Amino acid sequence: MLILFSVLAAFASSMLAEPSSVDNIILSVSAQDLKPAVCSMTLTNIVRGAGTINGTASNDLIFGSSGVDTIDGLGGDDCILSGNGDDQITGGDDADVCLGGQGTDTFITCETELQ
Repeated sequence: MLILFSVLAAFASSMLAEPSSVDNIILSVSAQDLKPAVCSMTLTNIVRGAGTINGTASNDLIFGSSGVDTIDGLGGDDCILSGNGDDQITGGDDADVCLGGQGTDTFITCETELQ
């Protein structure tokens, strides 16, 4: 049994990649890559935070936290994902999609609201 274990351990150690043969891979991720299907608009910015979160004048993908958040999309066509907690979500100007999470959310000026 000891011989079998030694053979298996030697085989497994021969399969390890040397650090010099491993490359770093950098992948860029855009708001378009992360948005849910219900958000059909073209998004340019990713905004995330906790507590008080403000978007920009552009089209934003906004992520809230698992706590209580006050989110304001400001200008642009925004896709707002509030996360959990009892959140206040203000879409702002233009056409906004507001997606609530667990908790009791309040929606203000959101053209599309999903709890």
